[in-house]
Amino acid sequence: GGAGLTAPDADGQAEVLRRAYEGLDPRAVQYVELHGTGTKAGDPVEAAALGRVLGRPDAPLAVGSAKANVGHTEAAAGITGLVKVVLALRHRELPPTPGFETSAIPLAELGLRVQTSLSDWPEPGRPLVAGVSSFGMGGTNCHLVVQEPPARENTAPDVPHALPFLLSARTPEALRDQASRVREMSEVDVVDTAFSLATTRRHHEHRAVVVGRDRAALLNGLRTLSGGGSAHEIVRGRVSERGALAFLFSGQGSQRAGMGRELAEAFPAFAAAFAETCGAFDGLLDRPLAGVVLDDDVDRTGYTQAALFAFEVALFRLFEAAGVRPGFVAGHSVGELAAAHVAGVFSLADAARLVAARGALMQALPA
Repeated sequence: GGAGLTAPDADGQAEVLRRAYEGLDPRAVQYVELHGTGTKAGDPVEAAALGRVLGRPDAPLAVGSAKANVGHTEAAAGITGLVKVVLALRHRELPPTPGFETSAIPLAELGLRVQTSLSDWPEPGRPLVAGVSSFGMGGTNCHLVVQEPPARENTAPDVPHALPFLLSARTPEALRDQASRVREMSEVDVVDTAFSLATTRRHHEHRAVVVGRDRAALLNGLRTLSGGGSAHEIVRGRVSERGALAFLFSGQGSQRAGMGRELAEAFPAFAAAFAETCGAFDGLLDRPLAGVVLDDDVDRTGYTQAALFAFEVALFRLFEAAGVRPGFVAGHSVGELAAAHVAGVFSLADAARLVAARGALMQALPA
């Protein structure tokens, strides 16, 4: 602080600025969001400190303050300035400070200028860098240096399988409008968009899913949906009341060599559960179960039932990780044991012993 508890001090502010910009060329800074309270005591001191550290008379540094837009938000003043700067970086534009006409501060001598009109960010060929100041009573001084992230390569995402865009709204019209809005975000990563739509939004009565393997297919589906049309890659429905959910675990005969490989590659939750369940059969079979699933031995009854059990339990854990929990479970043949395990009737170790013994006994039966 300065002479009193509430008085600002240029030396203290300048020291904060120097520390904030250690290791960074001051000329790399293209804009500073000021604390800028509009007071005769505070503004001249802040300008003097900033000019001392970052001012450049040959190319004045652009400055501004969100307080000219929203007033002094007290404890939220710092975050308000930060939000303004982040948005300016995002849109690569410098917003104006409204109401500024004349200055009682020698800005030109300090190498500063107030941003009075909307303009493109200066030097767009260089990384965009800005500062945000927030000063409090008693010498609590803060300055953040904010730089845009590195440019992302504009390459098509690696999409190994079809992606769903999940949409929901309160009315059919709102659902079509949402499809149109999502389509307008055509430059956003489709994998990120699919994840956000599936996990961060509330689910309403009217729902639709658009499925596609690439950006073009997804955008075409959104266009069709927004226009009220139909296509094979679009599924629409209305949820009036949530019904009970049941899982049925299948028995022997549904196995195939390599089952679960693609799921394990795509979903860590499935891979972890499958590995754990296969591990429960160590010592119960004459070879590791994970290897059996990958070859034709999966059709031998002694292995088949253990393989199906491991696959079905892992698939259940995948749904469970996504928040899908059934109210009922049932099973056929060895699927009964998988259902009993996930329902908590048997521990994994006990279920594995039962499955291994059942498979061995059935394998020993006459053909």
